[in-house]
Amino acid sequence: MSILKKRRHIPSWIFSVIFFLFGLCSLGQYIAAAFLFMGSGIILNPIVRDKLRLKTWVSVVLSLLLLFVGFAFVPSSGEEASNDVASSSSLEVEAESSFDDDSEVISDAQEENVSSVENEDYTPADSSNISEELQTEQKVTNDDEQSSVSVEAESVVEPELTLFEYDTEVNNLLVQYNAVAEYAVSPENVEKGNVRTKAIISLEGLYIEIVNSNRGFVTISIDDTDELKDVLYSVFRDFLTAINADFSEEDILIMWNDIQNDNYEIDYNNTGYINTYEVNGIQLEYVETNTYYHKISARIYYEITDNEE
Repeated sequence: MSILKKRRHIPSWIFSVIFFLFGLCSLGQYIAAAFLFMGSGIILNPIVRDKLRLKTWVSVVLSLLLLFVGFAFVPSSGEEASNDVASSSSLEVEAESSFDDDSEVISDAQEENVSSVENEDYTPADSSNISEELQTEQKVTNDDEQSSVSVEAESVVEPELTLFEYDTEVNNLLVQYNAVAEYAVSPENVEKGNVRTKAIISLEGLYIEIVNSNRGFVTISIDDTDELKDVLYSVFRDFLTAINADFSEEDILIMWNDIQNDNYEIDYNNTGYINTYEVNGIQLEYVETNTYYHKISARIYYEITDNEE
């Protein structure tokens, strides 16, 4: 019977120790709750219970009651957060008050310095010297701004594309042509001919020669076959537009039809004995040959003027 009685005391011993240790751990945060928790553990202790002559169920009820009361002294998480906020706000208020005190001290010191400066003798500077210094500083600032603007403008301006580096007139003509061209010329399509001022161009299956003669005339020869006749007309039209921007699409189409209806030739030596087709100082020629294969050639011959240079 004594062994059974001791075994019945084992749960009481376990919970007694747990509650007592729980109370000891709570001493650092919640003192009142900690003592109640330790009291709950002590009431469950079989030795204390026997000393007080308490029945088991009475000691259990008293232990639970002490536990509930102890937990009532433990604040919830929301209350802890509000306490933290209140403590932080109080710290902020204290910091603000200390800052206000410091600012008042600083303002008082500044007022004392100002009053001391006002009491000292003050000799005004020469107004002419001040104006000269201001003008010098303004001039230096303007010069710096102008130099920075000029540097930015130079960085924005892009260099003009060079299509034919050996002759300026031929290069200018190609640049003007590209500005209006349906089929533009790229640098890799341009080669130097047997003379320095002769450019050979391969463009969309066309063979094009541009020669700047030493007499101030430029000849454009465009060779093609029947398969590329539409491309030839487009290039012919755009070269005429580059030479004379006043030519309209209708004007150039009329010229194109006219030079195909008669055997016009270009009078390179200006003899006056050759049947030429000339519009605004520009001579045009259209030739079809069948020597080795059917070949179509269109030529433009014009004199370089001051406006074109």
